[in-house]
Amino acid sequence: MFRKLLVPLDGSECSEEAFSLAIDIARQHTAELIVCVVADPAQIASYVPATGASSESWIKRLRHEAGEIVDDAVGRARSRGVTCNGELLVEGGTAAALVAHAKSSHADGIVMGTHGRTGVARALFGSVASAVVRDAECAVITVRMARRHS
Repeated sequence: MFRKLLVPLDGSECSEEAFSLAIDIARQHTAELIVCVVADPAQIASYVPATGASSESWIKRLRHEAGEIVDDAVGRARSRGVTCNGELLVEGGTAAALVAHAKSSHADGIVMGTHGRTGVARALFGSVASAVVRDAECAVITVRMARRHS
């Protein structure tokens, strides 16, 4: 039985599917959701464009976008009768931040999307979901995007 679920969001369709599942689980178990977006300073620094924009302006923009993602998710969960709180985590690596936050918030589960990268993409970008599954002290439910064929 779940009492508190952590749901990391990144604005992707995959994290949206995980969020929908988390709402269903929360409703079934009368659990609380904690939605969050992790802003990894190292990743932010690697995306600063060569246009002359400062890293501070990018951080400000990303915080704003993350806040919108969190606020929207909290509103949608609450409209479905689920207790939900949102947070922006600005910490180290994404996986480590999620594992630490799950522990400090006493979450007994994490529901997260996984992009299912393989090969070179996985080697370059790593797998946040794999690291969370490996390191978390609570249950982790991953939702993988179905591959679409055209």
